[in-house]
Amino acid sequence: MPLTPVFHDSLPYIDPPPSAHYLSAASALLAAELPPQTTTTLHPSLPPLPTPQISTPPTPLSSLDLTRYETTNTTPSTLHTHLTIRLANLALLGSYGRNAWLISNAQLEDILRALEAELELKGEEVKRVQAEREEAQRAVGGEIAALEVAWKRGVGENLSAMLAAEGVRREVLDRRRGGAR
Repeated sequence: MPLTPVFHDSLPYIDPPPSAHYLSAASALLAAELPPQTTTTLHPSLPPLPTPQISTPPTPLSSLDLTRYETTNTTPSTLHTHLTIRLANLALLGSYGRNAWLISNAQLEDILRALEAELELKGEEVKRVQAEREEAQRAVGGEIAALEVAWKRGVGENLSAMLAAEGVRREVLDRRRGGAR
């Protein structure tokens, strides 16, 4: 969740989607504003990338003595001990491994069921919020349309008042010029 709330300036259930003409015009305006090298160069406020310094390969660690893992003389007794331990481990795996595997699968299935239930609850919550949002937007749709009409009328009246004021100002200037002659 972001730290600051995010507000979208759209009413998708009231406003019609923008036409392809408007979308292409907006894309053209954005492309005109951006310099062509924006996709290939970094922003000037970013620090330059450090240059990689390739050197000789590092020397292997000498803290581990690998010779103890290398078997140079394999005697029959070592092989017999290894195979005996391996057979004992396989016997334990045969007797207890199946149950451990089944228990692990059961635990994973429980986790999966819990996650699927949580996902279903979240999906229902999203649908509920979406329905509330649609209902709220449709409920005020008429009011928004009336406010838009009133706003357009107010802008039109403001423009006509400005035009009338400009006309009066020109008339006053013309009379002053006529009186000055």
